[in-house]
Amino acid sequence: FLTKDLSEENAAFKLEMALKKNLKELEENSLKLIDQEINKCFGASSSLGISERCMKMILSRDTLNAKEIDLFKFLIKWGKENEKENWKEK
Repeated sequence: FLTKDLSEENAAFKLEMALKKNLKELEENSLKLIDQEINKCFGASSSLGISERCMKMILSRDTLNAKEIDLFKFLIKWGKENEKENWKEK
């Protein structure tokens, strides 16, 4: 069910959900879509709310089809959106 409505607009959000609930099939399908359509996926407002863990997983992939400058621009937006969360003591 969760994989059926997977799209560029919700792929990062679905990946976040898959990681939290240990849903391997949804995780794999989300990552495949993100790999292929990273700019569309990161263009969705829901992608700004993903966790650091999720972001690291996406950025560490060798199969990610993105220009470094586009990733950098998104990371700036993501960092501003998650500023309070990112600067908490760990």
